[in-house]
Amino acid sequence: MMNLKMQGLSTSQAVLLIALVFIGAATIGLLFSWILLNAWNMFAHAAGFNAVIPITWATVIGSYLIYSALRSIFSSTKK
Repeated sequence: MMNLKMQGLSTSQAVLLIALVFIGAATIGLLFSWILLNAWNMFAHAAGFNAVIPITWATVIGSYLIYSALRSIFSSTKK
């Protein structure tokens, strides 16, 4: 039976792990914004409003930034 020494992550592995977590979080946030924009377009179309928003990278990223800013402004902080 072999004895294996457990070691921590190397620097490159730690950087890669942090990058993957960051990319995953950003992807989830952008996906949430894209779903919100699609929901808005479906409801606007179903209601007969002429308020359909074209979904591009700019609108998805912009809505994500607005959502993040509003969430940080209106989040309740416990002291």
